Amino acid sequence: MTIIWIEHVVHALLAVVDRLIVIDFGKKIAEGDPQAIMDSPEVREIYLGIEADA
Repeated sequence: MTIIWIEHVVHALLAVVDRLIVIDFGKKIAEGDPQAIMDSPEVREIYLGIEADA
Protein backbone atom coordinates (compact mmCIF):
# COMPACT_ATOMS: atom_id res chain seq x y z
CA MET A 1 0.00 0.00 0.00
CA THR A 2 1.27 3.48 -0.82
CA ILE A 3 0.08 6.63 0.91
CA ILE A 4 1.25 10.09 -0.08
CA TRP A 5 1.44 12.09 3.12
CA ILE A 6 2.66 15.67 3.21
CA GLU A 7 3.62 16.47 6.77
CA HIS A 8 5.52 19.17 8.58
CA VAL A 9 5.32 17.50 11.99
CA VAL A 10 8.19 15.13 11.33
CA HIS A 11 7.83 13.11 14.53
CA ALA A 12 4.24 12.19 13.64
CA LEU A 13 5.34 10.96 10.24
CA LEU A 14 8.32 8.98 11.53
CA ALA A 15 6.12 7.16 14.03
CA VAL A 16 4.16 5.39 11.28
CA VAL A 17 6.29 5.00 8.13
CA ASP A 18 8.83 2.36 7.16
CA ARG A 19 10.07 4.15 4.03
CA LEU A 20 10.44 7.86 3.38
CA ILE A 21 10.95 9.98 0.26
CA VAL A 22 11.98 13.61 0.68
CA ILE A 23 11.24 16.11 -2.07
CA ASP A 24 12.59 19.66 -2.25
CA PHE A 25 11.06 21.96 -4.88
CA GLY A 26 9.93 18.96 -6.94
CA LYS A 27 13.30 17.16 -6.83
CA LYS A 28 13.74 13.92 -4.89
CA ILE A 29 16.68 14.43 -2.55
CA ALA A 30 16.45 11.31 -0.37
CA GLU A 31 14.71 7.94 -0.19
CA GLY A 32 14.87 4.98 2.17
CA ASP A 33 14.89 4.16 5.86
CA PRO A 34 13.28 7.05 7.80
CA GLN A 35 16.03 7.30 10.43
CA ALA A 36 18.78 7.23 7.81
CA ILE A 37 16.96 9.94 5.87
CA MET A 38 16.61 12.13 8.97
CA ASP A 39 20.34 11.69 9.64
CA SER A 40 21.17 13.02 6.16
CA PRO A 41 22.95 16.39 6.35
CA GLU A 42 21.08 17.64 3.27
CA VAL A 43 17.66 16.76 4.70
CA ARG A 44 18.54 18.20 8.11
CA GLU A 45 19.64 21.47 6.53
CA ILE A 46 16.67 21.84 4.16
CA TYR A 47 13.85 20.69 6.42
CA LEU A 48 15.09 21.22 9.94
CA GLY A 49 17.28 24.29 9.44
CA ILE A 50 20.29 22.50 10.93
CA GLU A 51 23.39 23.51 8.98
CA ALA A 52 25.47 20.70 7.55
CA ASP A 53 29.02 20.49 8.88
CA ALA A 54 31.41 22.30 6.56
